[in-house]
Amino acid sequence: MPDQLQLRGGTTAEHSTFTGASKEVTVDTTKKTLVVHDGATVGGTPLAKQELSNVTAGAIPGTLAVTGAITGSSTITSAAGTATGTGIQVGTGTTYKPGIYSPGADQLAISTNGTSRLVVDASGNVNIDSNTLYVDAANNRVGIGTSGPVAAVHSRTDNAGSGSTPLLIQNRSTSANTAVGIIFAPNVSDTADRSAIIYGVNSSGGGGNGTNLAFYTNLDGGSPTEKACIDGYGRILIGTSTTGLQNVRSLLWQGSAEAALYINHSTSDGSGDPFVKFGYNGGQIGSITQSGTTAVLYNTTSDQRLKENIQDSDLASTLIDALQVRQFKWKSDKSHQRYGFVAQELVTVAPEAVHQPENPDEMMGVDYSKLVPMLVKEIQSLRARLAAAGIA
Repeated sequence: MPDQLQLRGGTTAEHSTFTGASKEVTVDTTKKTLVVHDGATVGGTPLAKQELSNVTAGAIPGTLAVTGAITGSSTITSAAGTATGTGIQVGTGTTYKPGIYSPGADQLAISTNGTSRLVVDASGNVNIDSNTLYVDAANNRVGIGTSGPVAAVHSRTDNAGSGSTPLLIQNRSTSANTAVGIIFAPNVSDTADRSAIIYGVNSSGGGGNGTNLAFYTNLDGGSPTEKACIDGYGRILIGTSTTGLQNVRSLLWQGSAEAALYINHSTSDGSGDPFVKFGYNGGQIGSITQSGTTAVLYNTTSDQRLKENIQDSDLASTLIDALQVRQFKWKSDKSHQRYGFVAQELVTVAPEAVHQPENPDEMMGVDYSKLVPMLVKEIQSLRARLAAAGIA
């Protein structure tokens, strides 16, 4: 290179006391950069190197455009900015460039297309897309659709109507019995042992829409097993996974024409074992029990230990004569009943056999079994009279 351009130069210290002529350029030999003078400013104005290695902390007026990477441990400070005019802009945009800005004290935000997408506040809380996802850093909670989660994961929607779905858990497999579920593990282990599970099960397979809701629990450790299920027909199965009569203790609500409710015993159950118990105030007042292997008993509590002032009952002849046995036709299906009672008539003779609802608009009912003791008493009285007359 035969042509040379030589400029005056000196150290940074020497430049600090030097005032160059207007339009004069000198070389700072310490920083290895050029210094432009205006004839008045002491030290002149140093020019920045391409890699900015000689730029100290301070403000760079205007816009700083960087096409490569910014590396190192230096701090870049920019104006706070807004969602539409970010402090640090990244990439390109049709109207607004995506970037980073500070919406408030100790807050950092990211925006795209002039809209705030993510905000981190001074407490470490993270808000994405206006509460679409919110992280409560202080309480270690996550909110979906809410900035005030009250549980570890809190999903909320404010949309009215039955189509509102705040949470969807999906398994896209089309195989039969494909399941997707939620595990509840109230123990110190992260495994599924000693847990409870609710599964949605594809009972159809092949892309069908049949879905069962199965409930799994366990007792004292081990893997959970299915204890109850609501199938796609709306049938409720407790203690079994099949419908109908079966050799297992189970309760089934089928809602079918054959039977709405099944209560099953197994061969391990014996006579006297209850199908149903009825209680009041912590005490039993009735039951339905197994009788042998072919029948059931409908029991009303009658234990002597529950009674006092036990005496022979009065004769029932007058009451029996007052009973009005009727025949009538039912309005609902026009069927004819040859022998029966009318509740409003029977209540005046045997109120213990009539159900009288508190709401007068509800229908009254009759328990015919309550009349049996009265009939037995009358039969006994009749036999005694016949015996006394020498007829029996």
